[in-house]
Amino acid sequence: MNLLLVVALLVTCAYLGATYLFSRRARFGFYSAGVEFLLLGAILGSGALFQLPEDLFKNLYPFVHIELGWIGLLFGIQFDRRIIRRLAILDWGFMWLRSILTIIAVAVVGWLCFSICLKGSEENFVPTVLILAAMASLSSSWTVSIIYNIMKVRSPLVRRLFFVSVLDDMPGLILFSALFFIYAGGGTIDMILRFLGGTFTGYVLGNLIIGLLRGRRESGQTLVVLIGSVLLAAGVAYSLGIPVIYVTLLSGIVVINAKPRLRDIYPIIAGAEHPLYLLFLILAGALWDPSNMLALALTLVLIVARFASKWLAFELSRPLVGIPGWGGKSALALISPGGLTVAMVVNFALFADRFPHTQLVLDVTVWALVLLNPLGVTIAKRVLAAPAEQP
Repeated sequence: MNLLLVVALLVTCAYLGATYLFSRRARFGFYSAGVEFLLLGAILGSGALFQLPEDLFKNLYPFVHIELGWIGLLFGIQFDRRIIRRLAILDWGFMWLRSILTIIAVAVVGWLCFSICLKGSEENFVPTVLILAAMASLSSSWTVSIIYNIMKVRSPLVRRLFFVSVLDDMPGLILFSALFFIYAGGGTIDMILRFLGGTFTGYVLGNLIIGLLRGRRESGQTLVVLIGSVLLAAGVAYSLGIPVIYVTLLSGIVVINAKPRLRDIYPIIAGAEHPLYLLFLILAGALWDPSNMLALALTLVLIVARFASKWLAFELSRPLVGIPGWGGKSALALISPGGLTVAMVVNFALFADRFPHTQLVLDVTVWALVLLNPLGVTIAKRVLAAPAEQP
């Protein structure tokens, strides 16, 4: 099938899905889990409807990089110091404890599983285990986001979980980016230069966006500036061989903390992100191999490790937080992977030649989405929406 027609089909499906999915009139059930978009991608990838071009994903590299940059920008602008200042040191300690516990638990369990499955093999599976641990630690669950932003539920529990689920993704993202810097090839000097180049680009790009948007009020002008900036970031990140998410995340942090504040930027970025997220689900589904039973078994083991670490962290913090409903039960609301997880696994697939077991990592992540997203939506609805206080 022609590449242009395939892209048009994917974009149309993502746009129509986002139009309904992120509406307050949408049915908050299986449909909002996003699993149907993964299954649609799996059907397209299998060739059941029509044969996709073999080099489809490779030809979509520039397009995918731009999408990843947009996701990173959205994630970065949530690090508003005006909000972060409201969080006590105890909150930060809890958030990082939960992420670090998850990384350690999944890394240890993953290492044991790989040691057993690949016994006698000389393959280096350490980066694979660390990548899985980094992605397992992410908990910016879009189910909480839907309850907070779409259903407009504003109970203390939902409000706290919303900010916690965003801000505690940082340890996993740092580990994910560090692995790219380390395994990009070259020596220590090259690794340091890539890190400095990506950091400097993110900072400069953020200030460039601020300069171009200051004094502008039209959303169309803002959107054009943001698209151009993300294009620039994607090009620099690709040439350096680093995650574009890292570069645009730094830009987003710089932009949202500008003085005077650019108040209208978040709705514009978030609105455009919805179809991109669904498009990532379709792409991940197209790359998924559902016949990989080893990936399914590994997924089930890692899910247990992920939930156990989150439950433990929530229970340890129960007497310190003091919010009704806080505890191991509320940890269930964050059990489903977040949108950032989908973006990261697609970003990981772009550099398949750099890491071993790329297909296995992709299959494990998609299996986790298929198994946990419907469950996470149902649980989040019962745990968070039912006892919540409307504004």
